[in-house]
Amino acid sequence: MQQLISVGIDIGTSTTQVIYSRLSVDDTSYASQLSQMEIVDKEILYKGRIYMTPIVQQKFLAMDVLKAILNREFQASGIRREDVASGAVIITGEAANKENAAGIAEALAEYAGDLVVAIAGPDLEGILAGIGSGAQQKAREKLIRLVNFDIGGGTANAAVFDKGKLADAYALHIGGRLIQFDAAHRVTYCSPFIHKMLQAQHDDGNVMTTQQVQHICREFADVLVRIAQGRSPGAEEKSLMIYHSPQPVPVDACSFSGGVGEFVYQEDAPDKNAFFYRYGDIGPRLGLTIRQRFAEAGIPVVKVPERIRATVIGAGVHSMKLSGSTVFYDSKLLPLKNVPVVAVPYRQGEGEEKFLTRLRQKAARNVGDVNICLSIQDLKKPRYQEIKFLARALCKWEKESGRRLLLVLPCDCAKVLGQTLAICRDEAQGFLCVDNVRATDGTYIDFCKPVGGSVLLVLKTLIFKN
Repeated sequence: MQQLISVGIDIGTSTTQVIYSRLSVDDTSYASQLSQMEIVDKEILYKGRIYMTPIVQQKFLAMDVLKAILNREFQASGIRREDVASGAVIITGEAANKENAAGIAEALAEYAGDLVVAIAGPDLEGILAGIGSGAQQKAREKLIRLVNFDIGGGTANAAVFDKGKLADAYALHIGGRLIQFDAAHRVTYCSPFIHKMLQAQHDDGNVMTTQQVQHICREFADVLVRIAQGRSPGAEEKSLMIYHSPQPVPVDACSFSGGVGEFVYQEDAPDKNAFFYRYGDIGPRLGLTIRQRFAEAGIPVVKVPERIRATVIGAGVHSMKLSGSTVFYDSKLLPLKNVPVVAVPYRQGEGEEKFLTRLRQKAARNVGDVNICLSIQDLKKPRYQEIKFLARALCKWEKESGRRLLLVLPCDCAKVLGQTLAICRDEAQGFLCVDNVRATDGTYIDFCKPVGGSVLLVLKTLIFKN
């Protein structure tokens, strides 16, 4: 059995957090099988302080301050930097929209060595938080359809789990720091995503009364209630949605995580006025309003074990494996490191356009990544006609997105799909298609140099504290 130390860092709209874990990895294969390394145990060694994310002039992330935070937490944890085997740095929420977010990701990738560094798209952030909060496990245990709203400073990122299986993910421009105040309760910052909504409701956008703030919080809470009830999105919901709307399906219960999620579960404060304005934003009032509105609507709220730290990634574990031998790739592309996986379900008998629509929606979750790996799910012994329509859909997406085709398949059909793609593509750039690989959302892949007729892979599975 091997033990690995891993680190996770979440740079969000409001807070930056660090966590260290110890993972125990062992070979779980039988004597007659190829080696199969899996995580058999995990232990949280250190939870760092919760820092306010250093943002300059509401436009930039402060790289020097971020590096100082990492150095301080390494020292406080007592863990040597050279002992850390792997991990993940995720930039989320409105922090991902700052002007230098991409440059910060590149700098941290160099600074953090072998750590995965990524700008998480809003849907992916919701999935990570849903797993990390323990909401997925609650849905599995209770056999219910549950939505977890991870509400931070800039966004509300939702993941729906049907008896533990991911059923939907979406995000809205709802957050605790979208409106900020000074000591006189004057608005010092209003997110451009909701500025029009505020101007439409208030004659003076610079000063807001307590009643007006409460009105905004109630509107936000009512949007979440209507979504949880499965109502079709109206104009107000659509104006707040990021990329796409949720499925109009009611849930059995809800849970909350993130900074605002903490306030949803918090008991009433004795001095409400001081409580509401203690952070200079609408977060505390929004959390309390959400709790009240869900109670009035009769929607059960499940308490999850992790809230403000839900999105912090515990670790990335490396599991080496070989792809199948029926592969198609351009050797000039290899190696490729830290490619996030986007799992795209395939449904036998559906049309090309339906598959393409789902592919577009899923790929939009990783807006900040140059490369993504498409993992085609549930593909079993496809007929040649299915291979052709898959190839046409993939070629259309490649052309309109401008992204390179990197594909992993669960069954032995990579070579025939690769050959079909080579015929129908008009792109000069190379592509990669390998099989016998099952990879899901929340996984990163390293494509290494080929070994014989196969491609050596490193699968990095993101680990969460349940």
